[in-house]
Amino acid sequence: MNKKFFFYLYFFDILIFLKKKFHEKKAKKEELRKAGKLLSKAEKERLEKLEATRAKLANQTGVIIPATQTSEEQGQKKKVVYGKRKKPQQNQGQKKQEEENQAERKELIN
Repeated sequence: MNKKFFFYLYFFDILIFLKKKFHEKKAKKEELRKAGKLLSKAEKERLEKLEATRAKLANQTGVIIPATQTSEEQGQKKKVVYGKRKKPQQNQGQKKQEEENQAERKELIN
């Protein structure tokens, strides 16, 4: 066998190894992203600022401020439902009293 053949074998072995590594890294990133541990640069900066202000307030006031919600919890908002809002109803007793008061007023006027 010639040298070219061995070169190609070696080259393809390296390519297969690199593809496998790439897919492993990609799978690991996806797993971290699903767990909420993979943050972008902006998110990291935002969290650092929050922690700094929390520490500053804690030093000034002496009060411990609980941690805010994580990004996953913030993403889970309640679904908005339109048109099913209940209107506040007055108690039946109040309605009767108002009707009686109106009836008495009409009698007094007449």
